[in-house]
Amino acid sequence: TYLLPDRHGSLPYPDMQVRIYHDAHLVEARQWAAVHGQPLLRALRTRAERELDQRWARNMMLNKWLEYCVERGHRFSSSTEPEAGA
Repeated sequence: TYLLPDRHGSLPYPDMQVRIYHDAHLVEARQWAAVHGQPLLRALRTRAERELDQRWARNMMLNKWLEYCVERGHRFSSSTEPEAGA
C-alpha cells in the first residue's frame, strides 16, 4: 500500500486486505475499500454488483497492483519478517 497525499492528509492505495497462500504461490483479494477516490476504481466497483463479480474485480485490481509494484522494482518474499505491531 502506498500513502498518497490527499486534501485531508494521506490515503492508502489500494486499501485492500489480502490472504496469501505461500504453499500455492497464490494471493487472494479478500476486501477492498468501500469508497474509492480514483475514478477507475469507482467505476470497477460500481460494475461489480454480484458476489462473483466483486471477487473478480477485487482480484483483477490486486493483479494490476502487483504488476505495478513489480514494474517499479518492488519484490515480495515469503521469508520477509512482518513489522512489529503489524
